[in-house]
Amino acid sequence: MNSFNPSEQQIADWLREHPDFLLEHAELLKQLAVPHASGATSLIERQIELLRSENQELRRRLEQLSSVAGENERLLRRMHRVALEIASAATLDRMHERLHDALRNEFQADAVRLALAPELAARFASAEVTSLDVNGHPRWLRELLQSDRPICGRLTTEKRLAVFGDTGLELGSAALVPVPGFGLLAIGARDDQRFQSDMGTLFLEQLGQTVRFRLAEVEPERRIEETGSLSR
Repeated sequence: MNSFNPSEQQIADWLREHPDFLLEHAELLKQLAVPHASGATSLIERQIELLRSENQELRRRLEQLSSVAGENERLLRRMHRVALEIASAATLDRMHERLHDALRNEFQADAVRLALAPELAARFASAEVTSLDVNGHPRWLRELLQSDRPICGRLTTEKRLAVFGDTGLELGSAALVPVPGFGLLAIGARDDQRFQSDMGTLFLEQLGQTVRFRLAEVEPERRIEETGSLSR
């Protein structure tokens, strides 16, 4: 006579497929026990403990989601204020001043750089608006401008120097935001955790598009083409 000796895994799998088994054989619950720090506890008591633990975990996750939703709402409000400030600026210098102040005050930025096509950069009085000769910059920068997707995180010294100049040596993290067709907006922070590689970039993309919209109003014909050359 062949004896059947199922493994623990087979038993566990079978019980998962038949969750009502113990309900139909309630007498077994009295005989089953699970080791516990304070002694043996019944299977039902153990289930209650697990459910209570799962409930606490779900509550913790809900609180996290609520916190994230609240932060996103506050961020959206700040972004809206920044967009209004940029769009309503009467001059390019006033637009840059408002952008600079908003990023420092609303987003705790320690450095702000706007790198644009040479002819357009020359129309700004601020030294924080620099000329961007794409053909003279490394491949990673040309690819960034063509992607229209921001990058965030702890950048290499080479990248920080290329975008922020000597100020880049003081920064721990940064966000590089393409301004499609015109150049790049760079936002830096001394805190190396301020901008992280896995953070969402939707709001940064919207910021880049807002700056692009404002620049296109005054300089629609002078743009950086996807090839990296300048056109008028």
